[in-house]
Amino acid sequence: MNILLITFDTPAHVGGLEARSREYSYHLTKMGHKVSLVVLSDLPKSDFPTIHAERLVLLPSSSRSLLPALYSILKIAKSSRSSSLFLLTGATTPIGLFLSMVTFGWMRRMIFSYGKDLMVARNSFFQKLLYHFSVLMADRVGVNSRATARLLPASARSKVTLLYPGVNPESSPANQESNTSRGVILFVGRLVRRKGANDLIEAFRLLSMEMDNVELRIIGDGPERNNLVRLAQELRVSNKVIFLGEMTGEQLYKNYADCTVFCMPSRTLRDDIEGFGIVFLEAGVFGKPSIGTWSGGIPEAVLDKQTGLLVEEGNVTALKDALRTILSNKELARKMGENSRRRVLKEFTWRIASERLLIGLYGSEEGLVDAARLRKR
Repeated sequence: MNILLITFDTPAHVGGLEARSREYSYHLTKMGHKVSLVVLSDLPKSDFPTIHAERLVLLPSSSRSLLPALYSILKIAKSSRSSSLFLLTGATTPIGLFLSMVTFGWMRRMIFSYGKDLMVARNSFFQKLLYHFSVLMADRVGVNSRATARLLPASARSKVTLLYPGVNPESSPANQESNTSRGVILFVGRLVRRKGANDLIEAFRLLSMEMDNVELRIIGDGPERNNLVRLAQELRVSNKVIFLGEMTGEQLYKNYADCTVFCMPSRTLRDDIEGFGIVFLEAGVFGKPSIGTWSGGIPEAVLDKQTGLLVEEGNVTALKDALRTILSNKELARKMGENSRRRVLKEFTWRIASERLLIGLYGSEEGLVDAARLRKR
């Protein structure tokens, strides 16, 4: 099967959408499908990671390059004999809408919707109109969680395909023991208001008044970093709150292995929401329990009282209590961590995620047969 995958989010960056383009390309190619990955980006090709696709094409993303980009994408689709078009991002852009129209009756068309673009569309008549047309032209609408599906307009719900994200267990060794005797709380994510790192720091201050041997590590960067550093200083916990910046690969894995509990207490904003939270899966594959909030798709990533604990958004005291519950009970932490790892390996690898994409692209009968055949390899 020949698949044309289009994204405006460059695989060279860190993020959930960026990971999808890399991992879908790799696993679908490994399964024997031909993937043409088109990235609309102004980055030079030398900045890109290794992409396992039949073809990787970089096209400029500026508005003045719109017509040449459209022409190039159509040429790629025809020369690669693509049977399906997957708009990972860009479904509501002029390029996305035009491609959906000109490929009507020629290719299967799927668009991917995530929480933020749906919430933006809710609050903008123009964006709502664009999204309506993109859904109308699509055969299927992929979403990252059931919570995101509930944000869809009624016209899209009959077209929904659930596309959970995944992790690569082979790059995340199991049973890595912590190298520290301290209770280590780990946060990994972009430092923006929605991720709730400020709530975590405030809860950590309360926790540190009750427990001595605790530490908070914050991995990530973003516009809120300076504010968060200042908050830790004002709350007099800066000696126990460590800002590590962005990390990938072995450095990131070591921190997952060292932590006692993972925590990301996201909040729902007017124009943004946590669609799922792939970082909870990353923690789970290392056998770590997680703490999150009843926000967006997080309850699908963390099963309350099974793989971790969930608290109400913005409830700093409840967050402190949840952290204390896990940090003070090693057996509970171990059990939840084991449950989390088993669940991730069974339901949330990138190979399984790629099989779900095939099912969505080619329909239940053909897709399910293909997925079942692939699992036997």
